[in-house]
Amino acid sequence: MRSSLHFRQAFISQFGLLFKDWRTTVITGFILVLLSLIAGWIPDGLTAIVFDGEREKGIKMLSFSLVLLALLLLFGWWVSKRGNFDVNVKRPEKKKVLILFLSPVRGREEDLALLKELSFQAVDSSPFRSWEMPLRAVAYHAERLEKLIVLTSPQSSQQFPLFKKLLTSFFKENLRLLPILERAEEVRVNDFEDIEEVFGALNAIYKRLVREGYKDKEVILDVTGGQKTVSIAGAFMTLYRGREFQYISTNDKESIKSYDVEFAPED
Repeated sequence: MRSSLHFRQAFISQFGLLFKDWRTTVITGFILVLLSLIAGWIPDGLTAIVFDGEREKGIKMLSFSLVLLALLLLFGWWVSKRGNFDVNVKRPEKKKVLILFLSPVRGREEDLALLKELSFQAVDSSPFRSWEMPLRAVAYHAERLEKLIVLTSPQSSQQFPLFKKLLTSFFKENLRLLPILERAEEVRVNDFEDIEEVFGALNAIYKRLVREGYKDKEVILDVTGGQKTVSIAGAFMTLYRGREFQYISTNDKESIKSYDVEFAPED
């Protein structure tokens, strides 16, 4: 399924308020009818002028279509002044499902034995530095966590078994969490820079989680790891109402923030 369809679904989920009552539904339907007429009259007008030799008819159709389009744009501008996107930033609630992106590291299996202690500080000063943030994300949600899903690139996929070994070693004293981490799922992505592919992979994950009985509010997507493109795709994915993404700042690693973006009409 192409990402354009996913984006339309996200848009619809955010603007469901356009159908909240009979009046807004009628207005929305009227606008959609006008848009369909405009979409038909413009090519018909061009065909009448260029191919059918009906210049006058074609000009009238094009002129009327452009006037309607201008009026709809003005109406859209007016509506935009009556509402805005509300970004709710907070410390996230503990979730049952954590989805995160895995970056490759320089570390090897033998480097695990060289860690003097299993702490965030020790990992940060080791060849596994890029994996400190995923460890912090898991630690934050450890109390309720039931499922961990990790998206990997071709490079980090080769290191996924090593990442799981670090996870299980780091949280070996948490007997409830340990089997969950041992069953951590890997979702391979061919190219982290391909937003469409990343978006499609995330969409498939969310759909599967719904089938497994998880609600969107029980799932959170961590966009700290990976490249900027996967962070963008992750942020777009959470435009669906009720979904959140989280980010751990490198300037304040103890501060984990979640972001929930919604369209809020003005009173």
